[in-house]
Amino acid sequence: MKEYMENLEKSALFKSIQRDNLSAVLKCLGAVLKQYDKNERILNSGDEVIGVGILAKGRAQLIKEDAMGNRNIIGEIEGGELFAESFVCAGIKESPVTVVALESCVVLFIQVNKIIDVCSNECSFHKQIINNLLKIIARKNLNLNRKLDYLSLRTTREKLLEYLNDQQRRAGTNPFTIPMNRVQLADYLCVDRSAMSRELGRLRDEGILQFKRSLFYLKDIENDAL
Repeated sequence: MKEYMENLEKSALFKSIQRDNLSAVLKCLGAVLKQYDKNERILNSGDEVIGVGILAKGRAQLIKEDAMGNRNIIGEIEGGELFAESFVCAGIKESPVTVVALESCVVLFIQVNKIIDVCSNECSFHKQIINNLLKIIARKNLNLNRKLDYLSLRTTREKLLEYLNDQQRRAGTNPFTIPMNRVQLADYLCVDRSAMSRELGRLRDEGILQFKRSLFYLKDIENDAL
């Protein structure tokens, strides 16, 4: 457990929890560590949701698959970030999404009742963790709403530019790196990969952006590029 404490300390779930108290907190919450290989499924759609997952190491992706096998990437999580918290808090028994390890991962699982129900020791941290959990869920809802903004745009060009502008603003630098390859980006924006690649080529030829793999340089433009 000690080798993963740095990422766990950074987790928003444990914000304002003193470092010296974290081990005791994890013990009280009945935390269990599990390891996963690259491309292994941490959670399958339809699996029973047994608790909140915290990524102690690695990166993972949340994916929604339709009956035809098409993938919609919901998002990506890194060290210290959570998944399945909304499902367990809402009382959803079966996972509506699949969580896949993008690299070797270690996940810390916590039963949600251990968070919400005050233990017999009346540990002082419970109220803080509940407050942190509510903030995490609220932020994720905002991120999902932002994705809906992308999907509401009509063209692949509009979706690409809106997403890339957001990524540039978030990075605060230009050039900037996006956290997805081309296949993942097409799945995330729900567009055809070939059509997206052609549109990226057109945007490059028009001088609106430059790119190499996941590194992008975006010209300072407004809506005239849409």
